[in-house]
Amino acid sequence: MQKLIQRVFLAAALSALFACGEHTVPEGDLETGGDWTNSGGDTWAPQDDQDDTAGDEDSSEDDDTTGDEDTADEEDTTGEDDGVDHGDDETEEEPVDPLEQAREDLVGFYAMRARVARIQELPIFGDTPAVTVSLGVSEIHWEGDDLMVSETGCHVEVESDSVDTIIPDAVPQSTPARTALVDVYDNGNGTFGWSREVMSTAVGATLVNPDSDALPTSASDSRVFDQDGDGNPGITVLINAIFSGEIYAVQRQRDEYVQGVIEGDDLSALVSDSSEQSVIGASTFALDTNVIQSNDPDPNRSFVVMKRLDRELTCDELFPLLGTIFND
Repeated sequence: MQKLIQRVFLAAALSALFACGEHTVPEGDLETGGDWTNSGGDTWAPQDDQDDTAGDEDSSEDDDTTGDEDTADEEDTTGEDDGVDHGDDETEEEPVDPLEQAREDLVGFYAMRARVARIQELPIFGDTPAVTVSLGVSEIHWEGDDLMVSETGCHVEVESDSVDTIIPDAVPQSTPARTALVDVYDNGNGTFGWSREVMSTAVGATLVNPDSDALPTSASDSRVFDQDGDGNPGITVLINAIFSGEIYAVQRQRDEYVQGVIEGDDLSALVSDSSEQSVIGASTFALDTNVIQSNDPDPNRSFVVMKRLDRELTCDELFPLLGTIFND
């Protein structure tokens, strides 16, 4: 019975984390930056925002039309004086491919907030929900003709009624930045959508093929290393509850973004997550076990929101701005 209770605590620690390069640990309480974990709600509903945006655009178009008419009258008058120059202006204009323009418009820096909802299958206690909320920064850029996104992790929190799970910032901030291909497509109704290909990253272990190599099952596996630099194998997750302790684990972070929506300067998408974790040790024997988990049956509960930034930010620069960036 004691081991089953402790499995509840351990289950909350099974999470997919953003990746990151430079190791920094923020000073102070992140709550001073605002309630960024819940500000986006727990369900993805971008269509409502799109409808509001569409209404604003319609109003703007009406104003612009009036302005265009005035300008057109002036140009016609000018054209009567120098019709030749007016003709030259028309020939210099080159048509713009709307799809290519939509791709180009995504280039820039973003703050990212992702929510991944899971169900843990626990004997006696039944299905137990947990949500992992990740914060990071990213850059969408060109690599030749390919549009790519590089994602860097900063902070992770686990929402669960069963246990207080702490994932030190050293974990996401010691994982190399992840880079994947971005696809932009025409929805056929005057709007464009986007997606990000499947991306796999090994955490706490060195895998030749992060997408398919079996995860280590013990700390003695030569592929395991102390990624977060705390003297323990793999990565360390802290469990604070009736029974407290540390678990040491390795992970395969694997996810993709699908059905993405572009709303002005902001992006959002559903997250299809297939990450895995293997516990390779613990400070307490009863915590040294794995828990079966699956994705929440409601796909709208796992999503990512990306807010455009004016410039590239480090994690330390991002933390104080959370309440301003994620204020919806």
